Amino acid sequence: MSMIACSIVDLDDNPDASKWYLETHVPRVVAKLGGTAYSASKMEENVFPDMASIEGQYITRYELPEGTDAKAAESHISTTSEKLPLSAKIETRMYERQETWYGEGWRGHIRDIQFFQMAFWQTSEAVRDDFVGWLRDDFFPNMADSPELIRMSIFKLKHASISQNGNTEQKNPENMYQYMGVWEVSSTYK
Repeated sequence: MSMIACSIVDLDDNPDASKWYLETHVPRVVAKLGGTAYSASKMEENVFPDMASIEGQYITRYELPEGTDAKAAESHISTTSEKLPLSAKIETRMYERQETWYGEGWRGHIRDIQFFQMAFWQTSEAVRDDFVGWLRDDFFPNMADSPELIRMSIFKLKHASISQNGNTEQKNPENMYQYMGVWEVSSTYK
């Protein structure tokens, strides 16, 4: 199964660090690892106030080539560069793709994605297949009626780390939300 990496980045609202991260670091990682990446700013308003949101200004998603080693990719994505404030935090998560559904508007390239929404959740392995079946057979088909929705995916967390204060700490995926759903649309959220 293919892998993606997701980095959640908190740069303490530092404009120079943001510019370096988006314009230098992300393209450098793509050049080293291959694949593609896209970054998004966190919405200022949490449209789901009853749910916890991520801590950080940016989320970058890296579509990794088949066979990419998760730990090697993590070492390129995590950075303790002098271009970042010491308090900057980069949480890197490596996910294995479980299921993907494509809408009629999918043309095979991430440049078509204008907006995406992510949801993290936990489910026991005992009900995982039933849950994915419900998503596939009931939930996603109803959403797929929207012409703007071009791709929906489910991923399982395989590896995670946090880089902060010049150190990188490995996280135990068993203690985190192990599943992530991503909804990608071809127009901006209204």
